[in-house]
Amino acid sequence: HGLVVFVIGLLSYFLKVQKNQPYVMPVLFAILFSISYESWLSASLNPYTSVFFIIVTIIGYQAIDAPVLEEEKKQASQPLEIAGKQLEVT
Repeated sequence: HGLVVFVIGLLSYFLKVQKNQPYVMPVLFAILFSISYESWLSASLNPYTSVFFIIVTIIGYQAIDAPVLEEEKKQASQPLEIAGKQLEVT
């Protein structure tokens, strides 16, 4: 059951990220091709496992977190308005 959940989670993550990053699917196919010949993902101390998680984290940050943080930054730079009075945040 664990392998099925892992594969479903991996595919759904890459499909979600694909909406904003067009180069994600070639990365996924390269990873799946590599995993099919060597079981480096199951070896937790293997250096390729660390590189895989770093790549997945960076891709997810660029596609999911960065746009949200930019929007929050834009909203934070606008002056606050409470009861018709503008407050400046310093």
